[in-house]
Amino acid sequence: MNQHVYIYEYAFFKIVNVPVISSVPASYKKDSSVLLLIDTDKEDFYKNDKVYEEQFLYDLEKGTNKSYLYIMNRAIDDRGAGRADYAMMTDEVIKDKSGNSILFFSARHYHLYDTAKTLDIFKSGGSGNNTDNNRYIRDILGMYAKNSDKGVIYLKHNKDKTVVQVMRYDGKNSEKLYEFPGKYDSYLRSGDYLFNTQNNTCYSILTGKSYPLNVSDSGFKAEIFKISADGKKLFARGKTSSAPAIVLAEMGEEAFTSRIYYNSAFKYLCALDITDDGRYLCTVSETADGGKYTLYILK
Repeated sequence: MNQHVYIYEYAFFKIVNVPVISSVPASYKKDSSVLLLIDTDKEDFYKNDKVYEEQFLYDLEKGTNKSYLYIMNRAIDDRGAGRADYAMMTDEVIKDKSGNSILFFSARHYHLYDTAKTLDIFKSGGSGNNTDNNRYIRDILGMYAKNSDKGVIYLKHNKDKTVVQVMRYDGKNSEKLYEFPGKYDSYLRSGDYLFNTQNNTCYSILTGKSYPLNVSDSGFKAEIFKISADGKKLFARGKTSSAPAIVLAEMGEEAFTSRIYYNSAFKYLCALDITDDGRYLCTVSETADGGKYTLYILK
């Protein structure tokens, strides 16, 4: 057979200026270097939070590149491409300036396309071509890893999977900082916040505080959730007994007060965002399979 076979149907490229990344080895930190990131999952196209399975350091002056993470033993998946879940980075771990190590995620020790999304946090050293990456924290929940002055913060279930625990690992031991009720699949995450879709409550991963979302429609159940960087504004899309709806909320003294809007068009809403000046942005598809999208701006 002499047929062409597409290994990748789609690729999203992003370039980040290397000097702003604290975890990049000092020898790489020059103005001519950029970090080239690639996400090949077409389902991520309209998502703000992408997962980059390919990472390269590119020298703009010399026109040369090298792998950012050492992945020589990477297996091949059923597409014929390198296993996409072997070394994954997100914008959050790339921009995390509170540590001097490179954190990334991997499912290399689990089954390919595991529906449980079992992941480990890997930590790479800060020298050479980052060849000393190691399996640092095992069996975490979601792609959340944050450096702190006392260790890496991550999420994990308790033994009977009845609560979500916020843990911190100092390189030797893990300690529980906080815990929130319910299984992880009852939660949505945005930044350093978790939203429990069963009780409409927002939890801070870093402080353990809880903030109820007061919604006039008691039947509202969130499916997509976004919170502003300062934690003061919340945006959600979800289901009600009558129609799809969006909720725009602002932090009060102890809870979020909200406005709710119903519209059948919100059924195909695929992305939410909140701008620095406080506007709510939502991208809505006109059909279930996409093809034509509308951007709504709300205040």
